[in-house]
Amino acid sequence: MAIQLTLFHFAVFIIFVNTSLLEPRFWGGIAYTANVAPPLNSISKERAVMKLHKISVLALSTAFVLTAIFAAGNVALAGTTIPTSGQAVSTVTSSTATPLADGSTLIKRTAHGFWIEDPSAANFPSDKVANCNSTLLLSPAGVPIVWKGICSVTDIHGDVWIAAFSATKPDFSDCNWVVNGGTGKYSGLTGSGQCAFLGPITADGSNFRSSWKGEWVLPEPIE
Repeated sequence: MAIQLTLFHFAVFIIFVNTSLLEPRFWGGIAYTANVAPPLNSISKERAVMKLHKISVLALSTAFVLTAIFAAGNVALAGTTIPTSGQAVSTVTSSTATPLADGSTLIKRTAHGFWIEDPSAANFPSDKVANCNSTLLLSPAGVPIVWKGICSVTDIHGDVWIAAFSATKPDFSDCNWVVNGGTGKYSGLTGSGQCAFLGPITADGSNFRSSWKGEWVLPEPIE
């Protein structure tokens, strides 16, 4: 927004400066009243050409600035909140179950996945790979009590963002995620939202699908 206002003020400046060059009477006739402009048919050819040139300069400079304003309005600025969503297909790469004294079970898992982010104004690469570590606590009856984890997500340029997720309902319907920074283009990035476990895609449950939605908050520039 700040960039848009700056460009707007610059556009007004350009228009005023060029207009003053084209027509001194624009400033109220202070310096022009005593010498009324001659009729058009008495203006010399040189003055007519000069005036046409000034009009062209005004038109071109105004068009340039207005184009810049339009472009700035279509670029996500630092501090802007951007909606994000996507889906992932993941494979469990390791799983260790540890029985606890109270009859509950603690399951530690690692997973590797392919994440596809829907297009957004943030213009982040869509395809990413993710490596996740999670812990799942099951009640003695085998019902999920809490599920927490963290994922390292890498795009095609090698830039990484880190996401943490958690859920406390047996069906994971309250799953939520949060991101606090990363590397490269994701440095200073924050975000949060909801996640959803969409179920297994193989009979043994080792391959599963999930999704997310929420918002990115783009990082502020470093002063």
